[in-house]
Amino acid sequence: MIRSFGGREGALPGEFHDNPVLLLWLSKLNRVNVQPPEARARALASLARNQSWVGAHVMILSSHYRIELPYLVSAIERYIAEPQARQGSAVPRLPVSR
Repeated sequence: MIRSFGGREGALPGEFHDNPVLLLWLSKLNRVNVQPPEARARALASLARNQSWVGAHVMILSSHYRIELPYLVSAIERYIAEPQARQGSAVPRLPVSR
C-alpha cells in the first residue's frame, strides 16, 4: 500500500510497506531516451505498469541508497526546478559494447 503526502507534481515523498520512498512522475514520456532504441516499447510499458501498480512511473526506496528521504526529495525537486543544478551530478557512462 502506498501512502503519499502533499499534492506536488513531479516528485513526491511517500511510503511503501512502512518504508520511505520517492515517487516520480515523468511529464513527457515521449522524451524518454532508451538505449538501445528497440527497447523503447518495453521501457515505456514498464513505466506504465509501475504507474498502475504503485501510482507513479518510478518509485525509489531511499534506504537502498543510504540517504534520508527528505534530502533525496530536496535534491530531486531542485533538479526539476533548476536544470542547471544537474550539471555537477552527471555520471560518465561506459561505452556500450555490441
